[in-house]
Amino acid sequence: MTADALSVGGVPEHFNLPFEDLTEGGHSLLRWQSMPSGTGSMCRALDDGTLDVAVLLTEGIVRHIHEGSAARMVGTFTETPLRWGVHVAADSPVVHEEDLRALRFGISRSGSGSHLMACIHASSRGWPVPAFEEVGGFEGARAALREGKIDAFLHEKTMALPLVHAGEWRRVAEVSGPWPAFVYAVREGLMQDRAEDVARLIRLADEAAGARASAPDGTVAAIVALHGIPADDARAWLAETRWNSRMELSSGMLDRVTSTLARHGLLDAPLPPSDLLAPGVVLRAQGAAGHA
Repeated sequence: MTADALSVGGVPEHFNLPFEDLTEGGHSLLRWQSMPSGTGSMCRALDDGTLDVAVLLTEGIVRHIHEGSAARMVGTFTETPLRWGVHVAADSPVVHEEDLRALRFGISRSGSGSHLMACIHASSRGWPVPAFEEVGGFEGARAALREGKIDAFLHEKTMALPLVHAGEWRRVAEVSGPWPAFVYAVREGLMQDRAEDVARLIRLADEAAGARASAPDGTVAAIVALHGIPADDARAWLAETRWNSRMELSSGMLDRVTSTLARHGLLDAPLPPSDLLAPGVVLRAQGAAGHA
């Protein structure tokens, strides 16, 4: 490991298996930091310089930049959206999706993915905005559901499956994010100093992801071993997920994120897409990778 290794952070989940492979291989370009607290903590780490690069939820970094952060986006990590499960406690009286109307939803924090997707879910059903309770993340949601402080919580459906199979939670609905799930963001000034290293990091991640995608049996076995997800569920997740690390972003996708955040009251005046990107990053004129 060199002193000049880039400090790269991401959640300890199956999506980041390519970075776990690079770390296991002892690659000198990066120092991987597991960030179980999620996108909010990674945004703060970019601001204080603890992280050079973060792999984080698209909507989270877009909102953070709108709040005044000097961090900027540099590319996509996945081209498929996040698939959120709407979960309730196993003994909840909620049986059908319609039963969720007007109930209390736990959210990691104001403006988090669990917050925005709960808004999108309610809007898609023609429901009023639900009541929200901040629970501080996954473990906080477990406690809040167990204690009856909230009625439902949105979390990436595959990572929540161990709790579903264990009989702690039930999944009563699903919500697919309307844009690619994960992007790369960098701290202020990094691209001026180390643009070539960032580009190389993204290429390496793309190569590692390609190796994983081309060896599904080994990838499923690794997900089972690292994250305790049953093999059939890991295989289903892999079949519907496409990694695609590129040092470019789509103006259409970014417009869609900002307009959705604004529509749900989670940011004020949307910035133009070019203001969200670091210097040297390609902004495609229209369209978006992944699902609309």
